[in-house]
Amino acid sequence: MILPIEVAESIFVIYPEKVSKNKRVTSESCIHVLLYIRRYHTTEGFMNKSNLITVFSMIAVSFILILSACSQPSLPLGGFFTVMDAENEKTTHGFGSGNPDYTEQDGHFFFLPPLALKPEFSGTFAADLEPVVKVSIRDEEDIIPVVEYTVDGRGSEKVRIESSDELGEFYIVNFHIKKYDIPLGARLLIEVFSDDMKLGDITAIVIANGSEKSSGYDDDAYPLVMNRTVPIKFRIEEEFFKVVIPGRIEVWGSPSIPLELLDVPEYEDFISLALGTYHGIGLRQDGTLVSWGRDTYGQISGTPAGTGFIAVDAGLLYSIVLHEDGTVYSWGGGLCSSIDYAPAGTGFSDISAGYGFALALNEAGEISGWSLSDPILATLPSGSGYVDIRAGSYIALAIDSLGGLELFGISSTGVLGADVPPGAFLYADAEYYNAAGILSDGRLVSWGGNDAVYFDLVQDFNDGPYRLVALGKTLGVGLRSDGTLRPFGDSAVVNEIPVDRNGFVAIAANQLTAVAAISRVSD
Repeated sequence: MILPIEVAESIFVIYPEKVSKNKRVTSESCIHVLLYIRRYHTTEGFMNKSNLITVFSMIAVSFILILSACSQPSLPLGGFFTVMDAENEKTTHGFGSGNPDYTEQDGHFFFLPPLALKPEFSGTFAADLEPVVKVSIRDEEDIIPVVEYTVDGRGSEKVRIESSDELGEFYIVNFHIKKYDIPLGARLLIEVFSDDMKLGDITAIVIANGSEKSSGYDDDAYPLVMNRTVPIKFRIEEEFFKVVIPGRIEVWGSPSIPLELLDVPEYEDFISLALGTYHGIGLRQDGTLVSWGRDTYGQISGTPAGTGFIAVDAGLLYSIVLHEDGTVYSWGGGLCSSIDYAPAGTGFSDISAGYGFALALNEAGEISGWSLSDPILATLPSGSGYVDIRAGSYIALAIDSLGGLELFGISSTGVLGADVPPGAFLYADAEYYNAAGILSDGRLVSWGGNDAVYFDLVQDFNDGPYRLVALGKTLGVGLRSDGTLRPFGDSAVVNEIPVDRNGFVAIAANQLTAVAAISRVSD
């Protein structure tokens, strides 16, 4: 039940920091009014006639609030209030979000009191993480770093695990505001990351003293008192990282790409995708497959039916998929046509389709390959312990468990002889002229020979953090953790890839100039 705005205005006079102008009040506000009356009762002059009139008026309003709220469920108390917007009536539970671009995951990441209301949660606490907390000043369009906290910090400035009967297990780090030259009125951005992936953020504003809370403040920023220490508490649950975000597939390309490639089926539950030269394949949330584009060698009509598929990829005129039982399926035509050439048996954990060859990775981290004629198979790395593979045009790569990257193949474009950027790789891709990857610090790096320089493919982007990268012959596209895209390369200009939108969760590119992405469907 929402209290009428007239009552809300009365409460604003009594306890102004609990209600902002043009807002409606939830039942929680009556608790704050009663607490205020209790404090007023203990002050001197309570028996003054004017004070008595004021207090009895406050009590009367409080009883109205309590009676009005009887039908409401109890609300958890936290560091700030819950209000209802008078126009759209959407509840505001805080000054940030669990994950603004991946809201399906919000149910498993929480800021905790005093920065947020006490949440309701039922997931499993993720105790094996090494979260990073970043505090920055948000100055109009600029973000000015203030401090970064990690599990390697000292004392109370170390990100650590604590627990309480009320909140269960949680991560905590103490932010000592007085240690930093932060001006009054500054808006602070508090962000939480794990493995360079942003989990959530919250906004705060620095005020002079506690009494300013009673003079009104922006209800989209939590007030932090200068020279105080603020415990930043948050809870991360294992389920956060298991959430798969579905969406629709969008394709962009130069005028030379086949029109059939743009004719994507209009489903809104795709969770993975791949582009071949003239066709595409998507994996839906129910584990079924959908293909579109030219069906020259049965790339479309030969798509397996049934469910249980967990990974897809596409090459020149063929597709390959991985089933949850660890088996690999291949179909289509060209240089990697017959399913008879795919590795038999189970126990495979990853796949990748190149221009005329394909790769598979088993659970021991060993790489298998197949093709009708491609000599690249003679260059496959031996040994085990690899965790990721990518196949391109006459070149491929593998990443080991320590983030080491190994390029192999028969490319003559200079990419095999180019220096690999130092650092541990989280993800990478390789194509005709270049290779590119995401380093552990969130940077997107792309390298190659003289041809890569000519096509503007040699890059080092530090405007992430980045999560994924996909390469075409003369272009690339990176996917940031905030769901935005970063195209680069000579052919990227003509593709009109959107750079002013977020909400993208997966990307793909083909051997020519086409790029595709899965975009979240708005609620």
